[in-house]
Amino acid sequence: MKLVGLTGGIGSGKSTVGRLLATHGAVVCDVDVIAREILSVDKPALSEVRDRFGDDIFHADGSLDRQALAAIVFPDPVALNDLEQITHPHIAKRLHQWICTREQQLPTSSLAVVDHPLLIETQDLSRYDAIVVVTCDDAVRRERLITQRGLDPDDVAARIAAQTDDVTRRQHATHVIDNSTDQETLVEAVAKLYETLTSP
Repeated sequence: MKLVGLTGGIGSGKSTVGRLLATHGAVVCDVDVIAREILSVDKPALSEVRDRFGDDIFHADGSLDRQALAAIVFPDPVALNDLEQITHPHIAKRLHQWICTREQQLPTSSLAVVDHPLLIETQDLSRYDAIVVVTCDDAVRRERLITQRGLDPDDVAARIAAQTDDVTRRQHATHVIDNSTDQETLVEAVAKLYETLTSP
């Protein structure tokens, strides 16, 4: 099994690249899905978040109000670090389990992709056979996040600032996909990337 790390800034189209790789046959783990799962009702991480941030970030049914939490942590580096100290160990454990299971189940020719927004910041990159970084012009990213996701411009700025920059990401990349143009160009680039990653 070939293990590939996939990362990129918010709004870069990283998850779209992951989905396109999956259409070619790659097995993809979306770490954002893991992050949501560990903060679901009755999970230990959720109670830790409640202890740190209080009851105001929860809905009446006990579920996490993610927008309320985001409004607290993204403008505040200390609060964001506190949240990451809670969530990252839980995410790392689940991700390790996923990788180990796929190593046991998949043939050696398979491509397993870890779609991780904070791959550079939080992971041991030596475990990956390749690192794919999705880049995108900042203005395009902001436009996508505001018009397609409906995020507030100040929220967008805070989220982008909270992540590492593309210059740093590129320093660790074995492959770079630029997603600043159109969908057709991206589809072609990902098809070529898959061929490269799966070539002997």
